[in-house]
Amino acid sequence: MWRSAEAVRAPIGVTATSRWTAPSAPEAALPELPDDGRPHQLRRITTTTGVGAILLGIGSIASVGRSIAGTAVSLAGLAVLMAVALVWRRLAPSISSDLDELSRRRWADDSAVRANLEQRRRVQGVLSASDTLEVVFQPMIGRVTGEGVGHEALARFASGGPPDEWFNEARAIGLGVELEMAAIARATQRYRGSGYLSINLSPETLVSAAFIDYITHWEDASRIVVELTEHAIVEDYAQIADALSRVRELGARVAVDDAGSGASSLRHILDLKPDIIKLDRSLIADLDTDRPRRALAASLVRFAVDIGADLVAEGIEREEERGACIELGITLGQGYLLGRPRPL
Repeated sequence: MWRSAEAVRAPIGVTATSRWTAPSAPEAALPELPDDGRPHQLRRITTTTGVGAILLGIGSIASVGRSIAGTAVSLAGLAVLMAVALVWRRLAPSISSDLDELSRRRWADDSAVRANLEQRRRVQGVLSASDTLEVVFQPMIGRVTGEGVGHEALARFASGGPPDEWFNEARAIGLGVELEMAAIARATQRYRGSGYLSINLSPETLVSAAFIDYITHWEDASRIVVELTEHAIVEDYAQIADALSRVRELGARVAVDDAGSGASSLRHILDLKPDIIKLDRSLIADLDTDRPRRALAASLVRFAVDIGADLVAEGIEREEERGACIELGITLGQGYLLGRPRPL
């Protein structure tokens, strides 16, 4: 219920207004404000405005915070990008070089695989075809009688190329023993000459079960001379000596090939105790005119006599070289002057 209006006195010239007073209620819609002489409506508006201002201020502060935070994040991201760019600028040449090296290695590895497959195909082709591997025989001549005392078996390949390259290629792919045994079998099957047969083999083949078994069943091992080249790398002399002992028990003899062509000649001769020492062509060339070569050959002649070994001069190509060998007391000779390799 609303109470009657109460006239409000006003100064002259001012219109009188009526004011309704709301009845008291148990619960007030707004908190009671102090009576400061302003109408309640104004106080409510002021209060509402203040609250709104506070809320607006808080929103503005939050917005500003978000803006500052966003700016900070943006600045941090820019700093990171600048750091990455700086690092990349410094590392890019190295990374590019590493990638190039990796690419080159990958290409090299692929090329090596292809080369290995091609080598294996070539060597297996020789092992599987009977007409791709031939053997020729070069005579060994006695210096006094001029008669042949034996022959050295030399492998030849139908597709051409130096024999050493074929055997090195076979060893590189793990078929070295197989190729050497194929050449040895071909040589022993076709040899019909007088005297002994000299066969070349590597230390790996010498100690293999395949070679020991083969020479054990050879009808006359006393006609076999096993030649170990001076160029062959011997890693275990005790193992080689054991294999050579078994070969000698069967009646075969042992020769060191290419003596004088490298630094390991003396080690080979001392540790292998050969029955035959074959002087390399590099030592025999110009033996008639080269005094240092002549002095070295003379010392090897005396050494061979002292250990009871025969000496063979390899690569005699001129009559003067043959004459110099005879003067020095070299007992055997081999070379194009005395006989070229040929089939028997």
